[in-house]
Amino acid sequence: MTVAALQRKVELLEKAVLQLRFQVEGRTPVTGADAPVTFTPKQFAERIGRSPDWVCREISRRRIKAYGRPYLIPGSELARFL
Repeated sequence: MTVAALQRKVELLEKAVLQLRFQVEGRTPVTGADAPVTFTPKQFAERIGRSPDWVCREISRRRIKAYGRPYLIPGSELARFL
């Protein structure tokens, strides 16, 4: 193998390790920012002490469907319910 080929392999390995570290830490590999936290209605109901049916009604009422995934609640929405 040439030196250039070895350097390329090292770069690929470093990139793979970095991506794995970000996945473990819950961050996005592109920006390094925190990955958005999402909850299912059942998980969210447990966190706020309400029934899953109530959470589903509130999701519909507040039109969180604008996020593109009506069955997942972004972590930033958590504060609005509490």
